[in-house]
Amino acid sequence: NLNTVSYDPEGIFSTTDKRFNISVAGYYLIQGLLCFTAVVSAKSYMAAVYLNGLAEHYARLHSGNADNLYVGIQTIKLLAANDYIELYAYHNAGVATVDLLGASRANTSMALHLLSE
Repeated sequence: NLNTVSYDPEGIFSTTDKRFNISVAGYYLIQGLLCFTAVVSAKSYMAAVYLNGLAEHYARLHSGNADNLYVGIQTIKLLAANDYIELYAYHNAGVATVDLLGASRANTSMALHLLSE
């Protein structure tokens, strides 16, 4: 669902790989928002920030009813040039079909901001 870019003056987001490719080393604020649709009650839904293919930070919510569920994640990381950041979604709803809503920036999204070099 991360296939469009709303703001990327440095051109570091790849819509092909669905990730940020870091070009300048520094401290970065990383934010993600996942909107799970048609969730199953009493199950867990999780967002994860990956650094260079490895899980670094998790946020998890437990569903109370069968409605849309937003899981937000935020962290600050020291990143090096050539690192890459990805956003992953997980759930334990079994074989149920659970989709991510990505029709607008108000739904599934990812943001990265360089705080300091």
